[in-house]
Amino acid sequence: MRITLAAICLLFPCLTVAAPFGSWIDVKAECGAVGDGKADDTAAIQKGLDLIRPEDSKRKILYFPAATYRITGMIQAVREKHRESQGIGLQGEGPDKSVLVYDGKGNEPMLRWGAWYSTIRSLGFQPKEVEGGRREVEGGAKPMAGIWFGPKFSTANEVSDCTFRDLPIALQAGDGTTQGQAEVAVRRCVFERCGIGVSIQNWNSLDWWVWDSTFRDCGLGLSNVPGCGNFYAYRCDFEGSTEADARIGHLGGFGLVGNRSRGSKLFLDFQYGHSAGGNITLQENRVAEGTHPEGLSVYIGNAGPALLLDNDFLPAAGVKGPAIRFESNNRQKVRGNALLIVS
Repeated sequence: MRITLAAICLLFPCLTVAAPFGSWIDVKAECGAVGDGKADDTAAIQKGLDLIRPEDSKRKILYFPAATYRITGMIQAVREKHRESQGIGLQGEGPDKSVLVYDGKGNEPMLRWGAWYSTIRSLGFQPKEVEGGRREVEGGAKPMAGIWFGPKFSTANEVSDCTFRDLPIALQAGDGTTQGQAEVAVRRCVFERCGIGVSIQNWNSLDWWVWDSTFRDCGLGLSNVPGCGNFYAYRCDFEGSTEADARIGHLGGFGLVGNRSRGSKLFLDFQYGHSAGGNITLQENRVAEGTHPEGLSVYIGNAGPALLLDNDFLPAAGVKGPAIRFESNNRQKVRGNALLIVS
C-alpha cells in the first residue's frame, strides 16, 4: 500500500496538499517559490499575495513552509477596492525557519502591507548576509523597513511571533503622506539590531499595542517621532537600546507597564512634545544598569500628566544622579502640581 501511494504521488503531484489546510495557499507548492536562499522568489511570493487579495477569494492565508525566501524587491498586498486585502494573512513555520531575506536595491520596504483585519505570523525578516556574517546588501542597500503599513487606512492588524533583524525600521505605521494605521497588536516579536523597532509616523496611527516582545541592541525600541499616534508596551524586554527604549515626540496617551530594561541609555525619552498634554503611565517597570552619563532613566519634557507607580530604577555601579527628570524642553515656565510618593 505504501508503494502504491508513493507511485500515485509521483504520477499525480497535484494531489499532494503541502499546506496544512486546504483553505491556505502554499507559496512553494502552488506559487513556485524555491526557498533555497539563492533563487529569486519575489515573483512567486507576489503571485501568492495577488491570489489572497481579491475580496471574493476563498483562500485568505499565504503559507510559507520552512525555507529561506530571497526577494530582490518589494512585495505588497495592495488595496484598490474597499474590501480587497481584508481578512488575509501570512503564516510561516517559525521566525527562524520561514525567513524572508532582502537582496534588492534599497530605499523600499520588504513588505508593503495595505491589508486590514489581517495577520502576519511566524516569519523572519532580514537583509541578505554577506561576508563575515554581516546582514546587509553589498553597497549598503538595506530595505527602508521590514513591514510598512499603508497607504490607505487600516485597522485590526496583528503581527505575532515574528523576528526582525538588522533593519533600519522593523515595523513602520505609515508616514505623513498616508492615512492612519490604527489598532495594531504586536505580540511575542523579536527586534534585534534595528534602528527603530516600531515607528509610528502618522497622526491617526493610534493604539499600537506591543505585548511580550524583545528589543535587543536597537537604536530605539518604540517611537512616534517624527509622526504622531500613540503606543502601549506590556511585559516587553529591552536590552542595550543606544538611544532609548521608548521615545515620544507628540501628544497622546501612552503606557509602559510591566517591562524590563537593562543596559539602555534611557527607558523613556520625551523631549520633543510642543506643549503639555501627553498622558503617560509608567507602572511596574524594572530598569537596571542604564548607560545615560547622568544616570537618567526617564526624561519627561513638555508632557503630562504623568503617573508613575511601582517602578524600580537600579543605576549602574558608580553612577550617581536622578533617575527621573521633569522639565520644560522648550524652556516654558510651566506651572502645575506634582505629587511624588516614595515607599
